[in-house]
Amino acid sequence: AHFDQSCRMDLLVKDGTIRITTIAFSSGASRVTFRAKAVRGRPLGFECNAELIVKAVKRELFAEGMCTCAEEREIQLLCRGFADEFNKKFAIVAQGNEPLKFYFRLGQRMLSPARVVTYDGTEAFQKDEMVFVEMFVFGKYEKFNSNSGWCAENGQIPDFFSHWTWVHSGGKHLVCDLQGVKGVPGGESLHGSTSYYLFTDPVVMSPEGSFGDTDLGSEGIQDWFVNHKCNELCLKYQLSRPALQAAAPRPVSAFRMYNRLAYKKPY
Repeated sequence: AHFDQSCRMDLLVKDGTIRITTIAFSSGASRVTFRAKAVRGRPLGFECNAELIVKAVKRELFAEGMCTCAEEREIQLLCRGFADEFNKKFAIVAQGNEPLKFYFRLGQRMLSPARVVTYDGTEAFQKDEMVFVEMFVFGKYEKFNSNSGWCAENGQIPDFFSHWTWVHSGGKHLVCDLQGVKGVPGGESLHGSTSYYLFTDPVVMSPEGSFGDTDLGSEGIQDWFVNHKCNELCLKYQLSRPALQAAAPRPVSAFRMYNRLAYKKPY
């Protein structure tokens, strides 16, 4: 690792070097995000010169035992599979004449080769701590729904997708907490089109609660559906719902909810 005076640090990783900017780019409920770039070779399989982000658990939560989810890439691959099936099955036209396509960004886990300190001297993450590296997404970042059943005004189509994943999987999975970028005419294109959603950092909930600390289990799925209001698409395609129990659900929130009992070391 090498640190210079411009708040950048080079991390020598598998097959190349990642240069991380040690000023936080953004901060969410549980993680801090740093801009980065692949500057030599093909680090972690990313193309040289690729614009990246590095996500690390917030220090106060790391101290409590929260770590980068071991299932994170598995979750992204599962969601990509759902998106591929969804794109084949539905042709939802929301702008122009092109049907909307759904995509999920894939990332890689990285065992940090060095301790990274921010420009003001506070720790970003430790040596040998697992962090997550992804391609940087260009465009207006938005949140469309949450893992408690909240839905944004502009989140009707993503919310339909979430409901559909539960139906399509036979109740085994519910993909939610959808956030990312929606393509706009004249904006960044993806696979030759501007009619798309590109999601990042999704949540998968399952009856067993096996997808990390944001998987709220069967109770979370119940709560999600109690708070979920079926929209025109849900009704048009006659999506079924689970038989709901009478217990009071978690309060609906735009913020991601966590099952703190699920904090665990990923390696």
